[in-house]
Amino acid sequence: MKTQTRKYLFCTLIILMAVFDTITFLLSTTKAFEINPIYLFTGSLIITIIIKIIALVTLCALIIKYKKSETIQFMLTLAGLYLIIGQLLGGISNINTHYEQPLESQVMETQQAVQTYSYITLVLFYFPMIISIITFMLWRWMFQERREKNE
Repeated sequence: MKTQTRKYLFCTLIILMAVFDTITFLLSTTKAFEINPIYLFTGSLIITIIIKIIALVTLCALIIKYKKSETIQFMLTLAGLYLIIGQLLGGISNINTHYEQPLESQVMETQQAVQTYSYITLVLFYFPMIISIITFMLWRWMFQERREKNE
């Protein structure tokens, strides 16, 4: 399988997870439990979806077209993978909220929801992403010379 084909498959998976997350969000009976900060700040489904589409198109275009730096390619792949995981978890959460039908009294205030989202994002996504990037950069620094000598 060619590299370009793999890139398109990866982007297709990113888009499929975005569609899954968006459809489960749109079909949920209540939006009161949504913790997406864009939605919380704007209160608009259309703005949230437009920003999501712009981000996905930009990321996929970069994944498919960018060729200058292996480090940047790695970071784009890592961002795509985290996006796939995040959207999958978001869609599952939307389904669970739909079927569990929590009480309206359980709704978090906007500020608390943003703090919860920020904490989850920081712990589950940004810390591992930073560690992965540092590890990759250290690997390149330690082994790049060896690769150059072997070529």
